[in-house]
Amino acid sequence: MKAALYVISIFAWIMGYYKYIISVNKTVIKYNLTYFFGYSNNKAEIDTIKHFITFSRGQLLQRWYGKLSPKSRIKFITEFVDYKIHPQALLLAKSNEGAIIITPHQSIQSIAAIGLSNFLTANKSKLGTFFDSKDVNSGNAKHLEVFDSDEEDILIFHNNTRDLVKSIRSLRNGMWLSMYPDIFQYSSAFIAVPMFNKIMAGMSGIEYMVSKTGAAVVSGVADFKNGRLEIKIHEPIRPELLKSDAVSKLVYTRLEKCIREQPYNWQYLSQMKQYLIVDHPIETVVTIKTEDMNSPIATV
Repeated sequence: MKAALYVISIFAWIMGYYKYIISVNKTVIKYNLTYFFGYSNNKAEIDTIKHFITFSRGQLLQRWYGKLSPKSRIKFITEFVDYKIHPQALLLAKSNEGAIIITPHQSIQSIAAIGLSNFLTANKSKLGTFFDSKDVNSGNAKHLEVFDSDEEDILIFHNNTRDLVKSIRSLRNGMWLSMYPDIFQYSSAFIAVPMFNKIMAGMSGIEYMVSKTGAAVVSGVADFKNGRLEIKIHEPIRPELLKSDAVSKLVYTRLEKCIREQPYNWQYLSQMKQYLIVDHPIETVVTIKTEDMNSPIATV
């Protein structure tokens, strides 16, 4: 199986390079890496190539996983997924308390969700996640197909009033709810958030879900390294210890940290200008102390 993963990586390199050559977004991605991330021209060039390779590999891995038998899927998740979980997040998972897990849109988000669900199931918790239906977003069809055919029982919530009520009830009953706040359209319910030393539009749903449930918020990120999938879960944010408007600020501070660690693995790298509200640097990014997120992480 490991050999198959390396074949996927090599094929993804070829596909990624091909997409890099023909893509009309190549210049935009390179510009965004330079403008928002402060990259040098050479580093931006390298991560632009890595972006297409990473997403090609993610698509191939998802299709490959979808064709595996149930037994082979379990073997893959068991043998090739590593977990680095903050001790307090581990205690949270073992309790009956629900949590909101935030993560950026990444190339391997569906496989990472299955890996996270496997971890939570082992600790007597369940995972739910918001996904647009394939009728609303055709790009989600493959993700939903994998979820539907998998033995991991991930609860799927669509963006409608009925599923919002169901998600709040499930969160109160101990489920972990995965949300992808990223950056958001002006036409939707957005909030102005400091990110990348600019003011950008972000999802307001995290603050809303916290206000309705009092749930802790944890940030997570996944990366595919040398034929293995690594899932990291950071220290929980306890909303009762913060002022009401500080939750979103800390959420987006953490989200930006996760994105900066591996920007090439972020879906919205080519669309950042669309979500920009104030196009000049801001001196104070947050009004609370920024975490370095280097506190001890236990490997589970």
